[in-house]
Amino acid sequence: MVYSDKEILDSFEQYKDELLSFFNRISKEYGFNKKQTKILFDSVKHLVYFLKMDKTERIEAEIQFNEENRSKIKDKLTRLKKFYSANKDLVDEIAPSREKERFHKIIKRKIKSWEEMLASTERAGENKAVLFELRELFYRLDDFEFPRTKQIDLVYELFKEFDFDDYGKEYHTKDTIIGELEQKERIRKHFQAKILQEYEQFISFKKYMDENRERIFNTPESKEARDLIFGNSRLK
Repeated sequence: MVYSDKEILDSFEQYKDELLSFFNRISKEYGFNKKQTKILFDSVKHLVYFLKMDKTERIEAEIQFNEENRSKIKDKLTRLKKFYSANKDLVDEIAPSREKERFHKIIKRKIKSWEEMLASTERAGENKAVLFELRELFYRLDDFEFPRTKQIDLVYELFKEFDFDDYGKEYHTKDTIIGELEQKERIRKHFQAKILQEYEQFISFKKYMDENRERIFNTPESKEARDLIFGNSRLK
């Protein structure tokens, strides 16, 4: 394990008072009620660990995580390929009568997906863990219908509060000045846009499932699948 639950929770305990003070101040500024403040506070319990981690350590941890993850994917891919190449007839026997082709497609799609993941040359990035742990905060802010420009302002203030990388510091590069505007644009582009695009897709999918639940789960194929799962198969 790259990140242990104990380390993450110990970090939260260490900075809990500072975090609570931050959200109490922010809530007064932005008008969150007590319940919303508690929800936002709880949403970043794991995030603070990564905000306080040195950038070099984050990169090294990400490299280690990628290596461990690739190893797990490679193992699952090998086992699935071995099973499928030797047991295609079992897939036909297990699948509901009208779903045989779809079952084969699902397995082939999974094999292709894992192969593409292993072939990917994506480099480790020091902020991937931060991106992952920021999701809950952005999700909740969006649920509150909090304006997206103000979401960026809030996250910027959070980054400043915990001295995360260069946020809150102004400095010069060869061609430009990096300050608050540039750092907020970085939050929008590299964190908020990615997270909320994913969230919108999830909401759309959930809405579709809710609206079509009756039709999806009461087809002959779905009933046959449930029969197989619960031991009442009509296939003899």
